Amino acid sequence: MSKLHFIKRVLYQLRKSFGLSVDYYRRRDPVIDETTGEQTITTEHYKIQKAIRLPRSKVRWPVGDVSYDASSRYLVLLASDISIVPDNDSDYLVINDKQYEILEVTELDYQQGYMLKIKAYENG
Repeated sequence: MSKLHFIKRVLYQLRKSFGLSVDYYRRRDPVIDETTGEQTITTEHYKIQKAIRLPRSKVRWPVGDVSYDASSRYLVLLASDISIVPDNDSDYLVINDKQYEILEVTELDYQQGYMLKIKAYENG
């Protein structure tokens, strides 16, 4: 069995087991009205039907001397579900009415998708 076929099969199984609906938002550069000076920020919205939210028990591993951060989660977006490359500078997610910032983006092998390290925004 080829590596690509194996990766696709594993992602499909994870999607079946841990898939959930996610709203992905990308903030665009602000547009400034030259007459009034008013700044308008537009946001693009992408609906992802089955993103994979990895359970905490599956991704708890220490990295070097850094301890595990219990407040962050990992989410996998398949390349077939989103037409853009995720960006941790201007993008954010909404999952179950809770907003998450993207801390880190890692591309999966064979360009099959992206693994995002996310963290809920602090209130206040």
